[in-house]
Amino acid sequence: MRAPQPDEAATAAAAQLRAVHAELLARAPESDVQPRLDPVRAGKRLANYLRVLTMEAQTIARACGKSHVRHLEPEDLVALTIEAAAMARVPLAGTDWIPGHAAERSWTIERGAGRRA
Repeated sequence: MRAPQPDEAATAAAAQLRAVHAELLARAPESDVQPRLDPVRAGKRLANYLRVLTMEAQTIARACGKSHVRHLEPEDLVALTIEAAAMARVPLAGTDWIPGHAAERSWTIERGAGRRA
């Protein structure tokens, strides 16, 4: 399956936004949304956002030593600060320690899912 080209993605996103825009107009014709929403421009912005998001995910995969985003595994997910590790319940980078979890309730990350040890 080939990836959609940027123009195709923008066209598809614009079509979706036109449908949402039409539904908004049908529900609230006197709404102040009508004059401000340009579906074509919004579609291009959405396509750009998705393209950049994909590029950032690819960069993260490469930084983890992976050749493709699909090769990322749960073990690749770590936090850079103690606060982020505690909130996300993932290990602090360079350690197996998850702040806020006692040793008897530590989390081990196995292929496909996190389970309690």
